[in-house]
Amino acid sequence: MKYLLAGVIVVALLAILRAKRRRAAPGAGASAPASAAAAQRPGEGPSRMLQCAACGVHLPMDEVFRRGDEVFCCDAHARRPPSAGGGSC
Repeated sequence: MKYLLAGVIVVALLAILRAKRRRAAPGAGASAPASAAAAQRPGEGPSRMLQCAACGVHLPMDEVFRRGDEVFCCDAHARRPPSAGGGSC
């Protein structure tokens, strides 16, 4: 019985210490998307998404391949003739 009581006390103390540590370090318990958003440069919002003219996949504006007024997800799609139609990435 005394081991059960000692175990409960140890678990309670660990929970209290963990709660204090989370309050002391803001953002320590943040999820991955929130941390990724905080890693962006200050004043920079979400990146604009564009659609590949060949297959329709959406990707950030800074990762597209351009050919004239069209945007593509990869160099292979950008080099493909316009009559080739859609395809998979």
